[in-house]
Amino acid sequence: MTILFFGFFLVFTWLVLKANSRRRIVALVVAGTLVAVLISAPPAQAQASLLAAIQAVLNTINGAIQTALNSINSVRTAISNLHQNLTWPVQLINQAKAQVTQMIGQYRNLMRNILNIDLRSATLANPAALAGC
Repeated sequence: MTILFFGFFLVFTWLVLKANSRRRIVALVVAGTLVAVLISAPPAQAQASLLAAIQAVLNTINGAIQTALNSINSVRTAISNLHQNLTWPVQLINQAKAQVTQMIGQYRNLMRNILNIDLRSATLANPAALAGC
């Protein structure tokens, strides 16, 4: 482990010396610190406190947050059911669509026949079409 830290320290020092701008030095320091923290193993006491902190977060998520999310989900389901049953009843909408489709089929030919009637007057000596048609 000591050899790993020594190698890391040498590479880090070389990169900082080769850096040609302040921005790059800051980036290297941040990256180096992050790598050093991630490589080094925390002491046993820190591991125990880290596990306790993770367990506390999990307990919070599984407790209060899960209860709140379940409540929100049940409210959303109730609102959805209200819309489907009272506001926009799917069965009645489908029934109305079917009735309109049936009426269109029933009256389509009759309407087409009405629109195709020859509207020229037969009482005049020279029959003429009505104006505007």
